[in-house]
Amino acid sequence: MKVSCSAYCAYASGKSHVSSPEKASVAEQVKAEFYQHRRRYGSRRLAAELKDQGLAIGRFQVRAVMRRENLHAICARRFVPQTTDSRHHYPASPNLLREIENVPQRLGEVLVGDITYLPLQSGK
Repeated sequence: MKVSCSAYCAYASGKSHVSSPEKASVAEQVKAEFYQHRRRYGSRRLAAELKDQGLAIGRFQVRAVMRRENLHAICARRFVPQTTDSRHHYPASPNLLREIENVPQRLGEVLVGDITYLPLQSGK
């Protein structure tokens, strides 16, 4: 029959695999709290919220409910500043070093840099 020994013994002793109504109500409360916080809370924060509401439930039980209900918290993405606007209508700056009268004569006479990456003395 391809049934494990423990499953057969549980069946023979009369224990059913059907969840109790208490477990179903706990799962509904976890699910409601999860969606109330816009899917941002994980098992630790959900357990703390439910304890504040008077529900005696631990983090691991919340985690088990979340796994069973396939609830995954959304992680915040890393902030990446946008420094370049390539879709502008301004003309590109001319290359002043290409002109013959602006040819550098000594080492260190011309310094070139990108202002978005030069640190200021103020540290900003």
